[in-house]
Amino acid sequence: MANLIVSVLPRNGVSLDDVVAGDFQAFTAGPDKFVNSGKEIVVIKNDAVGAKTVTVTSQPDERGRTQDEVINIAAGEISIAGPFPPRAWSETSGADVNKVGLTPDSETDLFVMVLQISDQIS
Repeated sequence: MANLIVSVLPRNGVSLDDVVAGDFQAFTAGPDKFVNSGKEIVVIKNDAVGAKTVTVTSQPDERGRTQDEVINIAAGEISIAGPFPPRAWSETSGADVNKVGLTPDSETDLFVMVLQISDQIS
């Protein structure tokens, strides 16, 4: 398990090339977790020769939903997912309160970047 770094996207934009060339973190066996405000998206890069999946762990919400989300990443591709509303995705107690868990089917050649959408007022 690793605590993932969250980077804030600048309000004035960033090129997709800069995002793709950014500082991806290698997945561990998981779950890898990030602090979730509800404004985060995850960018997952699969450098493997085969498809991979990453499971986003859900939390029971006021409607009793407990369905995890599975992100599919084709070989050599990048997938983007999120945001994750806190009441459905963030842990509500313990050492990982306010965090979302990501668990890869295999951590080999799989990388993640967590980006937060800025709410900066200009």
